[in-house]
Amino acid sequence: MNRVIAMRYSDDGGRNWSEWRERDLGAEGDRMVPVTFRRLGFTRHRIYQIRDVSPYRQDILAVGINAE
Repeated sequence: MNRVIAMRYSDDGGRNWSEWRERDLGAEGDRMVPVTFRRLGFTRHRIYQIRDVSPYRQDILAVGINAE
């Protein structure tokens, strides 16, 4: 069973949120799997929320954002 991570964002300080977008993190034991969310639009003050939606426990140790 693959691990899954989900992300959503808010452009108004957390009052309204986008729909959750899920991405695959690969099989259990895979490490350093890059995840890309595309077509997020333009913003200046965006808040991101990330959660683990896998059927079993995993720890997210770090998140980095490369905005282009």
